[in-house]
Amino acid sequence: MESIERFGGLHAELLDEPIEWRDGYVVVPDRPGLGHNLDEEVARSLAPAG
Repeated sequence: MESIERFGGLHAELLDEPIEWRDGYVVVPDRPGLGHNLDEEVARSLAPAG
């Protein structure tokens, strides 16, 4: 996963919980699935027209 260890901007709008980092690694959430929920309204608003 590429990142600069920040959770802001578009990423903060798209996901319900921040991605947690520790010592340069992503901490695996203990929630079901991938551990994050996509805000579908935000995703739809960013989809290209047509």
